[in-house]
Amino acid sequence: MQTARPSGVDQSSSPAPGPEPARATLGAACAAEACGVFLVILFGLGGGHVATLCGAGIGLFDVGLIWGVGVLLGVLAAEGVSGAHLNPAVTLALVCFRGFPWRR
Repeated sequence: MQTARPSGVDQSSSPAPGPEPARATLGAACAAEACGVFLVILFGLGGGHVATLCGAGIGLFDVGLIWGVGVLLGVLAAEGVSGAHLNPAVTLALVCFRGFPWRR
């Protein structure tokens, strides 16, 4: 026995397409990249300073882990607005090899 479906219900399994996301302006993208780089440097250098100046007993692995957390936070902060390249070499490589627009 089959149940009747209302005639106005879309029976496709895919959701309806939403509006296109707005592109960030150049100023917003630059600000997001600056925030991302700030977080990377803050955590990376902060971890190194804690290890050196305070004698915190953390080693090279721990400092590298702190740098990794800084990169993670920087990418999370900037990815939604600018793509979170955080390094001009990444952007240059994308322009040369992946067709990334020069203007961005």
